[in-house]
Amino acid sequence: MLGRWKDEDDKSVSVGPWYTVRAPVSQQMGKVTTKKEQCGLCELYFLPHNLTGIASWKAVLLKREEWGLQEASQKLKVWAPTRLYNSVKLCAFCAQLVVPDMSTADFPDYLSSVAQSSPKRTYSPQRLRDSEHKD
Repeated sequence: MLGRWKDEDDKSVSVGPWYTVRAPVSQQMGKVTTKKEQCGLCELYFLPHNLTGIASWKAVLLKREEWGLQEASQKLKVWAPTRLYNSVKLCAFCAQLVVPDMSTADFPDYLSSVAQSSPKRTYSPQRLRDSEHKD
């Protein structure tokens, strides 16, 4: 179908064979999603496929409290513990802020203490054969 427009005298004039009337973009490519969701930490809006990080509300509120936001510390006191551990989506930038830094966290100390206290078991092929023959 050739494109047409009306001139000053309301007469339909052809704009030429190079221009065709097209359907709206949403009808051409199927459904186009423009729905945006909010990042849990920075509260900026992103397309859903760009919210790649996931954290608990507690981690987000602790980070906000670290930044000095009073609202976050109030929510930590008021919200039920089950609500604090619900997941929240984060943008890629905020996801790296919520992940704990293993070089400064107490987590490596905990792992080393657990590793020292638990007995180490090794399962060699010889030991497995010996245990089968005892039965």
